[in-house]
Amino acid sequence: MIFLYFIPLIVILIFLFITFVLARISYKKIFEFHFINKEDRGTFLNEKEYTFSNKKGYLKGYLYENKNSNKLIIFAHGLLSEHKNYMTIYERLYQEGYSVFTFDGTGAGKSSGKGIKSLYQAVEDLKVILKEINTWDEYEEIVLIGHSLGAYSITMLSKEYKEKVKKVIAFSGFKDRKEILNKTSMNRIPKFLKWCLMPWMNLFETLAHPIKKDEVYLNIQDTKNIHYFFLHSLDDHVVPYSCSLAEICIKHPLENVKVFTIDKRGHNGILYSSSCNEYRNRMHHQFHEMKKGKNINFSEFKKQYIDTSLYEVFDEEIITLIKDFLEK
Repeated sequence: MIFLYFIPLIVILIFLFITFVLARISYKKIFEFHFINKEDRGTFLNEKEYTFSNKKGYLKGYLYENKNSNKLIIFAHGLLSEHKNYMTIYERLYQEGYSVFTFDGTGAGKSSGKGIKSLYQAVEDLKVILKEINTWDEYEEIVLIGHSLGAYSITMLSKEYKEKVKKVIAFSGFKDRKEILNKTSMNRIPKFLKWCLMPWMNLFETLAHPIKKDEVYLNIQDTKNIHYFFLHSLDDHVVPYSCSLAEICIKHPLENVKVFTIDKRGHNGILYSSSCNEYRNRMHHQFHEMKKGKNINFSEFKKQYIDTSLYEVFDEEIITLIKDFLEK
């Protein structure tokens, strides 16, 4: 009879164990694998490679130097990507008269690590890069540009380097890492199961980097000498508008912040034209359909089926907005 009193406790413990295991598996799928872009992407830019030591091993950095410029753009990539994913953007920034420095985060590209381990690791990686570049004397001004997770990291650290950093451009960025975990990391599973797993997911993220809270908006408030430009697409399915940097700065406007929103550009296509995004969406759909019956990766698919002259076409109106922001 006494055993019967322990049945509810045993059921609860079993439930907690099962949800812990499922959450751990989900967390590992997101953060614990090394991302490499296998595409052989040629460029006209001259690349100088750097190696930086960090707590988890080393980071690889890449400088595309424009010898006619004393302004440096540091570009931070998003989750599930590496520096090569943004090569067209570097080329355009170089053509507009800027030197560009970018890097592979932990667990990406040529950098070490089995995976990024947590969202906050992107901040730690950028801190290593900025600490080193802050000692370079040849650049009078540093501009930070980031996409998605990279946008989060540059806004988290802009205050710390406000002496040299004068402008920040963030597209498809989010304001709180735990909020974005809750909103999108498990959006393919039933809601009831999501609510069971999310406390564990938040715990894993906290244990990985136990900061009290994300202070993105407070950092922006406290750095009035830095000008910020946030761009976001209203239909972004990875970083919903409700979680975005753009949304909080529209709700609570600041004099040093400019916000631009647009629709139907998704998460990765905000800098590209409407027709370009339509073509990209069509090709991505074709790729996923082809994957069902054929063992093919996206690099192979892109090489065989995608017209690169249509796949990466910038929206010149948005590029003009960015140029105006950088030059003012």
